[in-house]
Amino acid sequence: HLQHRPSSPMKLPSNENPCRFFSQQCQFYPCQPIYQYTSFINKEHDQILQQRNLSNKNSNVNSFSSNLQEEKYQSNCRQLVLTIHHQYHLVNRYDSIKRIQTSLDEQSRLLHKQLFEKKNIDFTNNYQHNLKQAIQRHLRISAKFCA
Repeated sequence: HLQHRPSSPMKLPSNENPCRFFSQQCQFYPCQPIYQYTSFINKEHDQILQQRNLSNKNSNVNSFSSNLQEEKYQSNCRQLVLTIHHQYHLVNRYDSIKRIQTSLDEQSRLLHKQLFEKKNIDFTNNYQHNLKQAIQRHLRISAKFCA
C-alpha cells in the first residue's frame, strides 16, 4: 500500500483555495493535492472515482446547473480575453505594415529621383555601383512585403 505523502518538497495547491478551472467538486490535480491519489488499478481502488461518484450522488440539479453556468461564464471570459489579445495583435501588425509600406514608398520615391538625375548627370562609377546595390536591396525588401 502506498504512503499518502508528497514525493518532493514542492508546494502543492491546497484544498482551501477555490478551484479556478473546474467546479468545486473537481477531483483532478489543480484542485486536489497530487499525493491524495493512490491507486488506479481498478474501480474498487480508484479513490478519485469513488469520491466523484459520492459527490455526484450528493449533488442536486440546482448545484449542477449553477456549476455549468459558472463553467460557461469562465469559458466565455477566457475566450473574450483571447479575442481581445488577438485583435490587439492584428491592430499592431496592421500598424507595423503601414509604417513599413510608408518607408518603402519613401525609399522608392528617392530612388526614382536618383534614377532621373542619373540620366541627366554623368555619375562616377563608384556612385553608380552604390545606387545599383540600393535599388537591388529595395526591390528585395519590396518583393517580400508585396508577395
